[in-house]
Amino acid sequence: MSSSKQRPAPTGPGNHLGGRPRKACDECRSLKVRCSNERPSCKRCSRLRRPCTWTPAATAQRAPNPRNNVPSAVTVDSIAPKDVRGDLGIPAALLSKLVDGYFSEFFYAPLLLHPPTFRQALGNNSVKKHVILSVCAVASSFYVGSSQDTYLFNDGFSSEWADNAQSLVFADLASPQEENMVTLLNLTLFWYCQGQWQRSFLLGCNTFCIARILNFPDSISSNDTSLSAEMSRRRFWASYTMSRLSGMLNDWIVPFETLGKVPLPWGEDDFSRGRLSENLIMFTDSERDNSFFAEIIRIGGLWTKVHKFIQSTELEFGERLATIQAMDTELRKWRNSLPEVFTFTETKARNCDPSALSQVLLINVLFHQSLCVLHASIIPLFTFCRVSPGHGDAQTRSAQTAFDHAKHISSLLQKCATSHNKDQSGFIGYSAYCSSAIQLPFLWCQATDVAARVTTNIKTNSLVMSRVGKRWKLVAGLEKHLRSLRRYHEISGYSLQDEPCNIDSEELNRHSRSFDRTRTSLLGHNDIIWKYGQISECGEIVKLEVDDDGQHEPDRGLDLNMTGFPAYSDVAAEMLDDFLAPFCVPADLDAFMADSTPY
Repeated sequence: MSSSKQRPAPTGPGNHLGGRPRKACDECRSLKVRCSNERPSCKRCSRLRRPCTWTPAATAQRAPNPRNNVPSAVTVDSIAPKDVRGDLGIPAALLSKLVDGYFSEFFYAPLLLHPPTFRQALGNNSVKKHVILSVCAVASSFYVGSSQDTYLFNDGFSSEWADNAQSLVFADLASPQEENMVTLLNLTLFWYCQGQWQRSFLLGCNTFCIARILNFPDSISSNDTSLSAEMSRRRFWASYTMSRLSGMLNDWIVPFETLGKVPLPWGEDDFSRGRLSENLIMFTDSERDNSFFAEIIRIGGLWTKVHKFIQSTELEFGERLATIQAMDTELRKWRNSLPEVFTFTETKARNCDPSALSQVLLINVLFHQSLCVLHASIIPLFTFCRVSPGHGDAQTRSAQTAFDHAKHISSLLQKCATSHNKDQSGFIGYSAYCSSAIQLPFLWCQATDVAARVTTNIKTNSLVMSRVGKRWKLVAGLEKHLRSLRRYHEISGYSLQDEPCNIDSEELNRHSRSFDRTRTSLLGHNDIIWKYGQISECGEIVKLEVDDDGQHEPDRGLDLNMTGFPAYSDVAAEMLDDFLAPFCVPADLDAFMADSTPY
């Protein structure tokens, strides 16, 4: 039966932003979303824990809400029906902004979707709903409205889109397709950022399962230069890279000889234009091009080797030293062959496009972080491992190497601080934590120049962690762990004479006990949430032994009330005062927070 009267949008998955009943609470009316009409509090207000107020229709006169100013001041009521995705209820202008933000801000986006092809498919209504919703969920966590608040995230739209995308993609699991991998990987990272570790792990495991069912990578053509073949290869590399960098599923083993037959992703310029490249570079080839993701895959593979080595306990100390030297050589060989476009210079930091600078920063931090944890893994002073007497010279060399690369990480962050305004990845925040932890014992160094440099470095690292921690819950937890480590070292009464190369090796072994959880937080990236018998609860990471040993006040977990994300360059002073204050005198702290401390 047909009717000329337009009916409200359906209420199935993905349609909660579409049409609304004639009566609604003030909050739902101001946001132009569907209200369930329960009183005294509707379902949306109850879920978001906000006051639910009702103004009689005849007298309802509300001032315009700045959160309604979606891009170009477009609202659901002010655009034509053809400009709204009727099946999703998302204004076309907002959807376009979210898609743009997804491709410009989300690390994995170019591995999952081809921007021009995806936008064309959106116009043709040929993209699966769960893919669109997952893209919107991820992008909305970056999206800042005209009033400079993340209202899509704060008002629950991000979570709704993610929930609806999950329902739809789970309904398709019996018929696995590559599009399912796209949605599941999007949702894995979306919930991971918020500290929903268990949910993220479940979704991530389903991503890997679909890759296995699709027989990736064996089913991927190694000589097809079509765009569709490139996308299949990129989606495999996306899941492979996530498993390696996140440590989520290290048991997903792809034989090296199989990896060697899979071409690496094209360079970004060629890919964005969809231009076919006849010269496909394989994983085992020594040839290099300007492909960012090819270098991430290479250095990510080396990081994984370092990570597995650190976790192993079978090797004797002499064998460990030999392995460290071999891995050190392998990392430096990769670095010496790195294309010039990815090498870091101060000129590049000042003049480089923010997106390109973000890539350069991540690649170089991965290199320094790999060497840093590799050498720090045998130094009790740095990583709370067991003492191994009789190897003082080797430990001194490794301690100095780890200390140097920790300083390099701080230096990179310092030089990018004023020009790099993009949100940084969670790995950057973790590296800032590890860099600080290794430099902490030298805060009280008798060599004043060393102590001053370390103080400046830790200030920079702390600021980066605070910024990154607003969007990555793991980093927010590591901020608290860093406070505990600082108190522990202060109570231990260190007064080292100089840098590691100029002190007695006994100073490197003065910590006599093994603190496994503390060591894991420093060397294992996400291991602190994946290990110890169960995946951590929502937003929590395990307490460190240094809290108990120093009889410090225990960590009370992470605050999950994420009421807003400040802009990258706008971190309130009170967020940092309690942590930075021990590192500097008040005048120095004020200058740093006023951004007048020179980098």
